[in-house]
Amino acid sequence: MKIEEIPKVLCIGVSIFSDSLKRQGVEVVDVDWSPPAEIEQDIKDILDKIM
Repeated sequence: MKIEEIPKVLCIGVSIFSDSLKRQGVEVVDVDWSPPAEIEQDIKDILDKIM
């Protein structure tokens, strides 16, 4: 597959990825996002088990 034009990228909360793309001339829109501080108990239990 050949890309005919430079892609436009929406980057959500991963600045190192965004910076790399910008250095390559890619148009990037950055969204400063992180997961909410409070999480549901079942998700917290799962994360506690894997960490």
